[in-house]
Formats: sequence, C-alpha cells, structure tokens
Amino acid sequence: MHKLLARMPIHETAVRPLPRLVRFLLLLWGTLMMLTTVTMATWIVHDRRMPGWPSFLDRVKNGPVIDVAVGNVIVAVVCDILLFACFGLVHLLSARRWTYVTISQRLKLVPQPALRTAFITATAAAWVGLMLLWQPTSVLVFDLRPALSGIGIAASDVDKYGPLIPFMCMLLCWGTVFRHGALRFFGMRQLVSPDKTNEIGEYLDGAKPKLVTTGEYRIVRHPMYTYLLASVIVRPVLSLDLLVWFLSAIGFLIIALPYEEEKLVDKFGDSYREYQQRVPAFVPFWPHRRGSI
Repeated sequence: MHKLLARMPIHETAVRPLPRLVRFLLLLWGTLMMLTTVTMATWIVHDRRMPGWPSFLDRVKNGPVIDVAVGNVIVAVVCDILLFACFGLVHLLSARRWTYVTISQRLKLVPQPALRTAFITATAAAWVGLMLLWQPTSVLVFDLRPALSGIGIAASDVDKYGPLIPFMCMLLCWGTVFRHGALRFFGMRQLVSPDKTNEIGEYLDGAKPKLVTTGEYRIVRHPMYTYLLASVIVRPVLSLDLLVWFLSAIGFLIIALPYEEEKLVDKFGDSYREYQQRVPAFVPFWPHRRGSI
C-alpha cells in the first residue's frame, strides 16, 4: 500500500481556506519552528554550544537532560547514533508521500495547507530532543591549534575566529534554501495560498517545474546537504561528537535520498534519471553513477 501511495500522481486540488485566525496562529507557529531549526546551525558551528539561545539548550554547559553514558565514551557514541537515527527516522517518515496522504486525506488529522507546517514541527521536535539528550564524549579527533601556533596563529585566535569557517558553510546551506523558496520550504506560502497547495502539502505556483542543473548543481544534486556536512567537518578543531553526527548524517542520507528522489523522478522523469547518472548526490566529484553519494 505504501508503494502504491508513493507513486500516486500529484495533482493540484481545490482546498478550502482555513479561518484567518487559524492561519495567523499557524504562521506564528511556523515561524517559531523555523527558528527552532536554526538552532541546528548554532549547535554545529559552535560544537554543541548555544551562544545567543536560552541557556537550557546549551547542554555543554548543563550536561544532557538524562546522562546515560556517565562518562563512558563507547556508550555515549552508541546513544548518540541512536538519537540521530530517531531524528532521521522522524524526518524520513514525515517527508514520505504516504504519510502526508494518510494524515491529511484518510485520517483527516491535518488540513492540506498545514501539512508542511506539521512536517517542520515533527522535525524540529526531534531535533530539540537530540540536542537535549546528546551524550558528550569529551574526546577530540584532531586539534590544529598547536600546529597553527607554530606559524604565529595563537590558540585564542583560533578559538575566536575558527567558528567562522563552519559558519560560512552554513550560510551557503541556508542560501540554497532561500534561493529556492524559504517560505515554501517552511510551509508559509501554503498557509497564505491554500488554493495552490496539493494533497501532499506542496506549493504549486502554476509554472512548469524546471530541473536546475547549473551552478552548484553541476557538481552535486543536493548542495544543501554538501554545505551542511562541510560545516560539521571543516574546522580547526573537531570533536568526536561532531564526527559521530557527521557519519550518522552520511549514513542517513545514503538510506533516505533514494526515497526523497522518488518525487523528483515522478516530477522530471527521464531528465532526472539522466541527471542522477552523471552527477553525484552530495559528495563532489564522486564517481558518476546512479545513486552515488
């Protein structure tokens, strides 16, 4: 049944607008959820520290809400992998077409214009849970500060300006989101224009969809993921915590991308299949073959 729903064609449908007050409250809620997802950028850039956010989110300072590992690195790594797996599972299930169709049309739990908002809410909740429960390892994978001090760059300067490197990668990631419609990505346009929202919560502006294969898309099919992963690993000091997050993210993407790209194949057909053959998913210059990472 799931495979059948996954291949259902997408059609634009007439949707009754939600009451203005409900739409207004959902827009406020969607904005809050959008800000919640931004905490991921801070968490990654500052290696789990959360400057500028409420102090309860900074679990480096406060420790995990539930300390399962109790200083055991192996237990911490296993717990963190499981936490990421739960986060990834919520994201994957929330993004599946059969999930949208089931909760909106079959169970009537969420109106079509609010489907994307519900998806962002589920993802944000899973992310906050990961932040609060993350088990610290207190282990460094590499530290370039001694080497940099040898060429005259003080460790204090590395600590002060080092986060700018992952921050620039994160800016590129967010730039990709905003270039291709941040309001649609976070479900805002669906709430404002429900008549242009289809049965799986996608915003349809009436224009013929165009497959973008220029610029950064000539190198990877999913540059947002490339930038996100680069923001984790490209830094002067790398903790084991971030390495675990990085490897878990790669594992998740290898599993989840084929499901995500089903919608793109449905939309663009052979053009996207050919694109898959010649451009890797998120690792630049990876050997070109379908499904390559």
